[in-house]
Amino acid sequence: MAAVSGQNPVFVNGLVIPVTNWSGEWNAVLGDVTTSGTRGTRYVPVITDCSWQISIPHDDPFFVEALGLGTGSIIAVMFFRHTQLRGDKLEFTTVETVSKVSDAKDVVRITVKGKGGALTNNVIVPNNQVFPQPVIL
Repeated sequence: MAAVSGQNPVFVNGLVIPVTNWSGEWNAVLGDVTTSGTRGTRYVPVITDCSWQISIPHDDPFFVEALGLGTGSIIAVMFFRHTQLRGDKLEFTTVETVSKVSDAKDVVRITVKGKGGALTNNVIVPNNQVFPQPVIL
């Protein structure tokens, strides 16, 4: 039996964070290799360009900053899969936006969105290779 999606946390900078939901979009950046000799257009994948978002309850005024999720932060994230035994690891990704929503019928929620990074799919969780703080050289 599969786990309910809302039960899958994310692993951010070494901390397991329960989230309302998460989503990731892994896009291929394509190189055009069309020539006069090809029939139609041809593209090859060059690199993966990632974008993602997580939704978390906002129960402390310094929660986002304490987790290292402020705008402009460079972080490592692991998105757990349904079994919670494997996940998609995204390192050196940048937090782009943090938005807060207050709904009268729910708690205040924060949506954190990010872009970029180095993606490794289907990694065993927990993974000691998800570094708490990336080193920028």
